[in-house]
Amino acid sequence: MVNNKPSFLINAQESVLAVKLTRSWDFPLTQRFCLRSNQEIALCLPRHWALIADISHWCLTTEECCDYFFEFHKACIDQGLTHQVIVLPRSALKRWRIKAFLSSDLSIKTYLAESQFDGVNWLRSKGFTFPGYAGQLTAI
Repeated sequence: MVNNKPSFLINAQESVLAVKLTRSWDFPLTQRFCLRSNQEIALCLPRHWALIADISHWCLTTEECCDYFFEFHKACIDQGLTHQVIVLPRSALKRWRIKAFLSSDLSIKTYLAESQFDGVNWLRSKGFTFPGYAGQLTAI
């Protein structure tokens, strides 16, 4: 049986890049997401922007994927990312790994959220306009 659910959803609006990542990713899928995100960042976002990423049902499958994604994330900071919300998975091991990944992001403000609702409220409290995930994301 083929799973036709999208592996990621993405949308840039106002000054927020919203992504929802699902399933396990191999290297080609990781590259595809990063390329698509870079297009959204370049075309739609202002000089200073925020990220909200729901990664509660997602994982990278190889060290190569992790390294590539880490470099992509550093490039986002160079491209104006100033605030980020990460909606965490429930797994303690995944949470630990994500926190280690984010530990070098001292130049940006980070909020580790338990839910999308919490994350959206934090973004709003920081002055970002974002209506929430309610269906406006594009499936890729």
